[in-house]
Amino acid sequence: MLSINSRLVIAATFVLAAFLGLTGWTLDKAYWDSAQTALRERLEAYMYALIAASELRDDGHLHIPEDLPDARFSTPGSGLYAEVRAHDSSSAWRSKSSLGVAIGYPFGLSRGESGFAQLATAAGQAVYTFNFGLAWEVGGKERAFTFSVAESLNAFDDQIAAFRQSLWGSLLIGSVLLLAVQGTILRWGLSPLRRLVDGLSAVEQGKAQAIEGKYPKELNGLTARLNEFIANERTHLERYRNALDDLAHSLKTPLAVIQGAVEQGSAEGFTHKEELREHIDRMKQIVDYHLQRAATSGRLTLKTSVPVQTTVQRIVGSLAKVYAAKMIECQIDVAADCVFDGEQGDLMELLGNLLDNAFKWARRRVAISVRPDPTASAALAIVIEDDGPGIDSAAVERLLQRGAKGSEEMPGQGIGLAVVQDIVDVYGGTLDIERSPLGGARLQIQLPQRQ
Repeated sequence: MLSINSRLVIAATFVLAAFLGLTGWTLDKAYWDSAQTALRERLEAYMYALIAASELRDDGHLHIPEDLPDARFSTPGSGLYAEVRAHDSSSAWRSKSSLGVAIGYPFGLSRGESGFAQLATAAGQAVYTFNFGLAWEVGGKERAFTFSVAESLNAFDDQIAAFRQSLWGSLLIGSVLLLAVQGTILRWGLSPLRRLVDGLSAVEQGKAQAIEGKYPKELNGLTARLNEFIANERTHLERYRNALDDLAHSLKTPLAVIQGAVEQGSAEGFTHKEELREHIDRMKQIVDYHLQRAATSGRLTLKTSVPVQTTVQRIVGSLAKVYAAKMIECQIDVAADCVFDGEQGDLMELLGNLLDNAFKWARRRVAISVRPDPTASAALAIVIEDDGPGIDSAAVERLLQRGAKGSEEMPGQGIGLAVVQDIVDVYGGTLDIERSPLGGARLQIQLPQRQ
């Protein structure tokens, strides 16, 4: 595929060629019309000078002196000719330059009648002629003549050819210069894109952490998004690495204990079987937590908008079956046009953990509300409440830690709120836990929408 620079150069070449071609044609036609008008006026001037020098004698013969206004009339083959014809087409007078030149001049023009026409000699030479009808009265009789002046088109054609050569040569040189200047301008104008490509290559090769340098305002948004994309991808990669490192480190101790017991061939190293089960459960808890944390997609640059209402209804429907024995009444207040600016898996994880806790601790009632935050037009506010025992404010910080449970009697590993906090942090939001008017816990999350 052609580069942007090549496309612009080709397009500019066609536009420039069309423009200069139209300009050249217009100038050529204007010059041709001007030259033809000048030729006509010149022949007309010769005609009036010839008429002024003419004299009709008493014997009816027309006399024109040898000394004419242009010496070419007296030079054979000069290209400037003159002739006077009577109405019977007979020649009353011919210039010396007309010797051996036969031109079919018109005759019989009435007094004052004139005409400008292109004719050809008997030898095929093209000429322009100006013809004028004139009449005198001699002895009571009228003698009418047609005066004709002709000029060869050789000089006219040479003049037009010289102009055209100069015109099209100048236009060609001008077009080449314009294309060179335009190519330089395009190269200069597109240089920020080349620098952007070089910056991306440097990031790809590990020579830079981000696209650096100043760019025109048209590319500022693009470079900012690319740097955000690079930073997010680097953050995701770092999170995966950290999750694996933490998982390996966390499993190290319980695995060592179990390995020691296996090497002894029995579980004698444990006071009770419950102790072995405790280590196994602990490993499951660690694995679940780190898998969930590693699966947190976070705010990607290339994101989709997830409808919140559909997701909430799906989660509530599933939990209603799981906790069917409790007959929980769930009040849903989610705007139909409310969307989550991120990954669907993150939204499912976020709402799933919060609603599961609400259903788990509620006595009869759970309420969820998702609305644009009235205090900030670019934020999403999620509020989940229940009528359970609630969460003591002093225990909030502890419950947000990994493995912390509100009650040992309740099933679970105590990592749900920790996962929620991780997701909220990734999206740059806030999580607040307080007492609900329903009597239980009220968890409010604010997630800023990306612009």
